[in-house]
Formats: sequence, C-alpha cells, structure tokens
Amino acid sequence: MAEGQFQALREALLRAGIAPRHVCRAVGEISDHYEVLVAAAIAGGAEDHEARLAARDLLGSDSALVSRYADQPELHAWPSRFPAAWFTLLPMLGFLAALAAAFAAIVLLGDHWSAALHRIQLRREVTLRIDLAVRILLLWVLPLLLAAGFAMQAWRRRIAPAWPGAGVLLLSALAAVLNVGLKITGGAVPGEASAGMGISADTWPGQAAHALVIAAAVVGPLWLAARRARRSAIPSG
Repeated sequence: MAEGQFQALREALLRAGIAPRHVCRAVGEISDHYEVLVAAAIAGGAEDHEARLAARDLLGSDSALVSRYADQPELHAWPSRFPAAWFTLLPMLGFLAALAAAFAAIVLLGDHWSAALHRIQLRREVTLRIDLAVRILLLWVLPLLLAAGFAMQAWRRRIAPAWPGAGVLLLSALAAVLNVGLKITGGAVPGEASAGMGISADTWPGQAAHALVIAAAVVGPLWLAARRARRSAIPSG
C-alpha cells in the first residue's frame, strides 16, 4: 500500500468537504490503483523509480483528483455543506437541550426520592457542595465537552477554524450568562432547582472569565491541530 504518499491528497479532499469515510475509501482506491500501475510499468521493463513517476503521472495531479471527487455532492458531509449552522447554532441548541434534559432528570429523581428527603435534614455545607457540583457539571464540564466534541469533528473534517471557533465562543458565552442551582436541604421543603440568565455590572467580569477559560481550552488545541495539519500536507503533482 502507498497511502502514505497521498497524505497531501487526503488533506485536500478533507478540506474540499468530502466526508472522512469517503476520503479513506478514495485514498485507498487511488493507492491500490497506483500500485497496479507501478507493477505494470516494472513488468514492462521500467526501473522502480521510473515506474513510480510514470504511475503518478497517469493518476493525474492532486487538484485533478480532488475535483473528480468534489464534483460528487453525495460525498460531501453536512457539516462541510453548512458549517455556519452546524458549528454555531447546533452546539448552542444541543447545550440547551442537555440542560433541559438534566433538569427533567432532577425533577424526576426529586419526585422519586421525595418521601426519603422529607425524613432527613442535610447540613448547610453538604447543600452548598451539591449546588456547587451541579453548577460545575452543567455550566463548565457540559459546555466544555460539547464544544470539544464539535471542535474535534471540525478538525477531522478540516473545516476552516473560523466557524468552529465562533461556535465555541458563542457556546462559552451562553454557558457564562446562565445560572443554575440545586439546593437540597431535606425536611418540609426538601429542595429546589432553579435556572436563569442574566448579566450585570457586578457579574460580567466573572462571566467573561468563565467564557474565556472554556473557549481557550477548546480553541487553542483546535488551532494547533489545524496548523500542524497544514504543515504536514506537502503538495504533490
């Protein structure tokens, strides 16, 4: 197999919007065809180096090969066709849907454990720790994982970093301006869950820092990976 010789072609196909699974298949087919051409040239009396040069010429340039696949719409992935919507709107909608699902689960669990919660009384320290854990999980861990997932998808498809970067910033800002709380105390009123959104002169510095930390944790590695991919792609043909 000579797939290693077609790394630049692989990168070009990904940047052209071809889905990764189709890129793998295409590079495999081209590599196999290349080996057949090399073997045929050697069988005809050519030296190995000459055979490989001739086989590469017969295959055509990378730009010609990319155009051949790029002209087939069925090979293009949805994220590559609509990067603006996929990497900006979808992460925020997914985040809000995940929050809604989390609160629905909290309500269901509260109803299930209602009788038990009425019979206990939690210390204030325990109540505060539970509330802090929920806020960290929903407003830090969840958006970070979601943003990282979309960023990884963008990198695998070689999407221009601008769209996933914008999506990460928007998602981080949304997570920063939201407020969630879960106070479990036990007793007559065993607990309450709350959610809201707001920004003020007192809160915006902390919210800005919140958003920047999440964004930097995702955009930084994405930018480095994109830069490394560009450097590793050596044009040929």
